[in-house]
Amino acid sequence: MFSVALLVGATKYEEVVIKYSFGLLSFAFIFGLLYVSVIAGQILGKWHIAYHPKHKLRILAVAEAAVLTLLGLLIAFSFSGAYQRFEAREIKIIDEANAIYTAYLRLDLLVPAEQKSMREMFRQYVNVRMHVYDNLTITDYGLIGKRAEAARELQHGIWNQAILALGKTNKDVAYELLLPALNDMFEASNSQFILSKLHPPSAVFILLGVIALLSSFLTGYSTAKKKYRSHVYILSYLLIVTVTLFITFNLELPRIGMLRVTSFDKVITNINDQSVDPSGAV
Repeated sequence: MFSVALLVGATKYEEVVIKYSFGLLSFAFIFGLLYVSVIAGQILGKWHIAYHPKHKLRILAVAEAAVLTLLGLLIAFSFSGAYQRFEAREIKIIDEANAIYTAYLRLDLLVPAEQKSMREMFRQYVNVRMHVYDNLTITDYGLIGKRAEAARELQHGIWNQAILALGKTNKDVAYELLLPALNDMFEASNSQFILSKLHPPSAVFILLGVIALLSSFLTGYSTAKKKYRSHVYILSYLLIVTVTLFITFNLELPRIGMLRVTSFDKVITNINDQSVDPSGAV
């Protein structure tokens, strides 16, 4: 029992380390890029003032305002879309949990001799579905497909076993209720997998990154002409843009970032706990 507790604790610790290490590294990476861009803008601005003191770029303020406005629009649309997809993934998890629970209940329509094997297959299926998205990082995000394939193999087994079990019952209601419930369960699983692959085109994120760097560069350039640097202004700008981009990217990839939908997976875990009740009750 003590060894099992240690194993569970180690697994949770590993998940926390993966979750927060990726989050902190990505935050530092975004902040570092923007900071370097600001410094580059200040260096170029100082060089321009030193060698062309009488040459004023009056259009700079207009260009800076236009770039910042475009950055704000891109962030707004990206954040809104990422949050909508994040929320849709949460809803799909709840839909799948409800579909599994309904199908599990309708196994009571089978003859008692067939219920035990079907319930065991359901327990295996729920365990596999629970671990499809475990401990993922940006480097092994493709493992979702391989893990989901194991769940699809169990789906075929459950469906074939259900057909055989229904052949041993004379209840037409069993056909009418169990097969649609299984179909809904499989459809919810497939929908969740497809939704995990649904993201905006890469060009959108590239454009967002380029505009963020350009706005940082212009911010640094515009502050170079001032005798005293406003560190509070620059730091506030960097933090606001970094935090917003960081949250947007984490919402878009909720299985590998700090903002995860794994808490909603506990709904499926509860289904599994109920299905292994020694008394056989649901």
